[in-house]
Amino acid sequence: MLELDQNPHILEIRQPFFIERELQKTEDEIRKIPGFSTFQLPLGEEELKSLATDGPIVAFNDTVDRCDALIITTAGLEALLLEDLDSRDAVRRITRISQISGRHPTKLGDNNDEMEDLLKWLWVSAVRPVLDHLGYLHPAPGSRKDYKLPRIWWITCGALGLAPLHAAGIYGKLGAESAMDFVVSSYISTAQALDFARTKSRAQIEQPKNAQKEALLVSASDEYLSFEAEIQDIRDIIQNHCNPITLQDASRADVLQQLKSSKIAHFACHGVSVWFQGDPGVSVPTSPSDSYLLLKGSKDDIDGKSNEKITVADLVGIKNPKARLAYLSACSTAKISPDKLFDETINIANAFQLAGYPHVVGTIWEAEDESATMIAKSFYEKLWNQDSGPQSFDVALALHRTVKELMNDPAWKDDFIAWAPFVHIGA
Repeated sequence: MLELDQNPHILEIRQPFFIERELQKTEDEIRKIPGFSTFQLPLGEEELKSLATDGPIVAFNDTVDRCDALIITTAGLEALLLEDLDSRDAVRRITRISQISGRHPTKLGDNNDEMEDLLKWLWVSAVRPVLDHLGYLHPAPGSRKDYKLPRIWWITCGALGLAPLHAAGIYGKLGAESAMDFVVSSYISTAQALDFARTKSRAQIEQPKNAQKEALLVSASDEYLSFEAEIQDIRDIIQNHCNPITLQDASRADVLQQLKSSKIAHFACHGVSVWFQGDPGVSVPTSPSDSYLLLKGSKDDIDGKSNEKITVADLVGIKNPKARLAYLSACSTAKISPDKLFDETINIANAFQLAGYPHVVGTIWEAEDESATMIAKSFYEKLWNQDSGPQSFDVALALHRTVKELMNDPAWKDDFIAWAPFVHIGA
C-alpha cells in the first residue's frame, strides 16, 4: 500500500496547496525589494479614496442575507443597503442574458421585451439607489451637457458585475430615465486594475507630442459580416491622427508583433470566450485564459488547421509602453461566464488591460453587425472631436455619446440588444 505522501491521488489534491505556498514565498521575496513593499497587496483606504478622485467606484455585494453597494468616494468607503435587490432573483435574471441577447428573427421582439424589463429592474433595484445616494439624479435628464456628467466606475464582481449597468433605466414612456442621463460609466475588474490603468494613462499623456502613433486595424474575412467595411471606415477617419496599419486574415505572429508598438488596436473579428472545464469527462482541461480572438478561419471549427487566433495568454505576455486604446468590435469580448464563475476577471477585454492598454472598448454579449459597424465609426469620429476640455482623448465619453446617439435613434431605440452591450473598461 502506498504511503499517503506517495499516493498519486493525494498528491494531486495537495498540488494547489503547494503551488499557493510557493507563490506566497515568491511574493514575500519580491516585497523585500525596494519599491515593491506593497506588491500584490490590497490597496489601503487612502489609496482607494485617491482612486475615486475622478469619480466614485462601486461594487455590488449580493448575498442570500443582504445586498449592498460598496461605494468608494474621496470621502471614504461605505456600504449602501439595497432593500429591493434579492440575490437569488439577481442570479436568475443575469443568467438569462446569454439566452435573451440572441437575434433570431422569431425571438428578437420577445428578447428585447425581456431585455427592457431587465434594464428597468437593474435601474430600480440597484443603479438608481446608488446614483440617488451620490446626489447624481439632479438636474433632470437632458438638462446637462454630457461632457459635464460625472464619471463612475463599476467593478465587475458578483452577479451584477456581469450586467449592463451603464444602460440601466426605464425606457419608452413619459418620465423615462436611465443611467446614461446622469453619469458616464466605465467598468473595471478590480481597484488594483484601475490603479494600473490610470498609471498607464498618465504615462501616455506625458509622451512627446511628436511620438510615432500607429493604429493596428485587424479584420477577419466573414461572408456574412461587414468586418472589412468597418476597417475601411475607421482607416478613413483616423488617418489624420495616426498611421493606420491594416491586417486582414493575419497570422498570430504578425498581429502579436504589431501589438508591441501600436497606440491603438482595433479588432473586427470574432471573439470566443472559454470557461473552466476540468472534470474527469473532459479530455483537455480549459480555462478563461484560453479565450481568444479569431484572426482567420471559422469560429465553428475552432481546432481547424487554417485557424489563426490570439488567446488571453498571448496578450498577457505583451508589453507595449505606447498602448492607449484597444477596441474589440467582436463577439462578447468583455463577457464572463454567467453561471459558472461570477467572480472571474479573466476575459479578452481585461487581457488587453494587462497588456498595457489603459482603455478598452468591448461587448458583454454578441454585437449585432450593423449596429457594431455604426458604433465603431461614430466612436472614432467623436474621439478626436470632443468639447471635453483638456482631455482630448476621452474614450469613455466618446463611447457614451456614440451609444446614446443610437439609443435615441427612432430606428434603434427599442432594439436594446443592439446598443446596450458596448462598454468602456479602464481608466
